[in-house]
Amino acid sequence: MVNDNTNMTISSEAMAITSFFVSSSLFTREQKYLSLIVSLYARRENANKEVLEILSPFVADLEETFSKLDNFFGKRGWKETVSSEYDTIIRYCYKEMMKAAIPFNRHETINIPKELVELCVKSVDCNKVANIFLPYAGNCEFAYYLDRCYCDGFEPSQKTWAIQQIILDAYQMNANIIRSSSSAPTFNKDNKKYDFIFTLPPHIYGAGGIAMIPTFTSMLEHALNDGGAMCMIIPTAITVSRPWKAFRQQLIDKSDIYSLASVSLPKQTISQSTVDMCLLVIQKNGDNNGKVLM
Repeated sequence: MVNDNTNMTISSEAMAITSFFVSSSLFTREQKYLSLIVSLYARRENANKEVLEILSPFVADLEETFSKLDNFFGKRGWKETVSSEYDTIIRYCYKEMMKAAIPFNRHETINIPKELVELCVKSVDCNKVANIFLPYAGNCEFAYYLDRCYCDGFEPSQKTWAIQQIILDAYQMNANIIRSSSSAPTFNKDNKKYDFIFTLPPHIYGAGGIAMIPTFTSMLEHALNDGGAMCMIIPTAITVSRPWKAFRQQLIDKSDIYSLASVSLPKQTISQSTVDMCLLVIQKNGDNNGKVLM
């Protein structure tokens, strides 16, 4: 969920518009809010064409939908309301959309609860303005929580990426999340370096997970500053499973560079996962090189 520290006040007119749309839409409750988000975004002059193409099935004709509201709004009109309160309406709809999605696990991207985001941030002592990298950024929970920082990242799911472009814009976040065509992109040594890396990798089991190993080792070597840390939210089994032995061995072989800490998480910390999860924290060239804490 978004860590919204602002005092978001939605007017009665904006609430009426939102409620009217939700009550008249034929989508599921989650998709009704998404449809209004996308439809409002589509009216903006600077709307990203790629985002609109991906989310085109959710674009509704607002002129037709709200034509019955002209008498209610009088001279001001619904257009002026959605224009002047655009950011507030988008934020409100997104929060309602996520509330509707979580109990039924309908959203295609795993939701990281705020308490887990806070634990990750504290575990690497990220209490300053820093450069953050978010591989598999998902719903960008870390970007919203670390709103003082600059965040880069990538997201393979085109739908999730497109939605977050709209939401990040509405929150005026200092983040650049690109859409990756691969679930295991590579990094070269000339890439920008970051102070911290936070990630919850998807599909980490099986062949897809094994394909990610070079991605993570490359991140550690080329994308992480000395003294920086990477925090991974992963299934506990990864810390002992045979397919990921090569990744663990590389870290052990470079114990003069890396220190490790593994923290078990309570069951169903992530509501959409039934497997046991843990935090794997890897520090690079820090004060505890060579130490492994479980």
